[in-house]
Amino acid sequence: MKIKKIQFAVNNHDGKIAKQNRLYANYAFFLTVAACLAGSIGSTTLMLGITLLYAPLFLRPEHLLCPLLFFTIFDDFLLVASNASASRFVTIFFVFGATLSILRKGTIRQTSLYFALLIALSIILSFYSAFGRTSFPISSLLNMLLTIAMLNLSITSAENVSKQFYKFAALVVIYVYLLLFRNGFDSLVEGTRMSIAENVNSNALAMGLAIVMAILVGDLLLYKKHIFSSIVLITANCVALFLTGSRSAMIAAIIAPFLLYIINAQDKRSKRNAFYLLVISSVLLVVIYRAMEHFFPTIMERFTVENLEESGGTGRVDVWKNYFVHFFPKYWLFGMGGDSTNLYFGLVSLNVEAHGAHNIVIEILSTSGVVGLVLYAVCFIKFFSATTSQLRINRSQILSIAIVLTMLINGIGENTMGSRFTWFGIGLGFMFFYSATKKDEIISGGNHGT
Repeated sequence: MKIKKIQFAVNNHDGKIAKQNRLYANYAFFLTVAACLAGSIGSTTLMLGITLLYAPLFLRPEHLLCPLLFFTIFDDFLLVASNASASRFVTIFFVFGATLSILRKGTIRQTSLYFALLIALSIILSFYSAFGRTSFPISSLLNMLLTIAMLNLSITSAENVSKQFYKFAALVVIYVYLLLFRNGFDSLVEGTRMSIAENVNSNALAMGLAIVMAILVGDLLLYKKHIFSSIVLITANCVALFLTGSRSAMIAAIIAPFLLYIINAQDKRSKRNAFYLLVISSVLLVVIYRAMEHFFPTIMERFTVENLEESGGTGRVDVWKNYFVHFFPKYWLFGMGGDSTNLYFGLVSLNVEAHGAHNIVIEILSTSGVVGLVLYAVCFIKFFSATTSQLRINRSQILSIAIVLTMLINGIGENTMGSRFTWFGIGLGFMFFYSATKKDEIISGGNHGT
């Protein structure tokens, strides 16, 4: 009789938690839909009001994760007070809520010290500069604090969190096409790259769409119940990616899912299914490419080998050559300073075409040298070691791996270390790693080993 009472209490407790989670999840989703409408109208006041409505979710900060990723994708578009992005506000809400939860439980994981070391190194190097640029971006500090908050936050179930990502990924695709239809297709007819608004950077948008591609594929590998809708969304997202004209994002959106298929294949059956998915995905990609080549030939010229060779990756190759010839020999140990624009002004001093590193390795080397490269390499090695080793018992890790893989591959041709996506993905992986994966762990408070 006593055992039955305990079982009833546990089931009743689980039922209440599940009901609360659904309530918070629905609130976060429909509030994000409202934010989309406010963004379309262009009302700063309305957008600020809706953004502030996310503040109560600090009581359940895990439900801020999907809105945070969503707003990061539209960083240049969904703006609030003083033209600050909505993602910055939601990040602050999350860090605040996670901090309260951490203080209440009194646990700080040792991994946090490593990220604190990266923050300290970045701040120290910001006072050192080869070309007078000594600022330290507040966004970089906020991104690292986000990661620390995520890895110290205990959640009841990684699966409950991961299931929310699909709805928000679908909302991203729908919203992009809504804005594209609203703004008209005139610019696409002229052959220029897609931008959902005048002030939105195509490459930044494409980076977010590449993340969405990885999430949609990851969800398909996880649950397999959204097969038809996932194929439709993946196709639409792939078309949008081509329209942005971002080659590095398109490469990431193709290679990252292929690697996910391989990582996901852990037995004979899953390996066979992975092979079928690879074949189907390859055929689908070729069909989309050929159709896009027919309807938007000027845009699709960017994705040819000839165009890539002719443009030198839009001047990227020249930047990389000049960095290794002129700056790496002098500033190889600690870099040129914490501000990434030091490389830009260094290139200006040489009277060559100047822009950012647009490569993750050169981005790290130019700001923090070989010392920084080693520290960041250790960070990524630790991340992949922790997430892949846990994949059998915590399938939700496929999403964190998807995000970080996408950002690293995108880093071949873009600056991704300063992106919130990268730090979000790392934090998500460690958060899932330290969170409960079984019912008995949920009752006892989860697995908090290091």
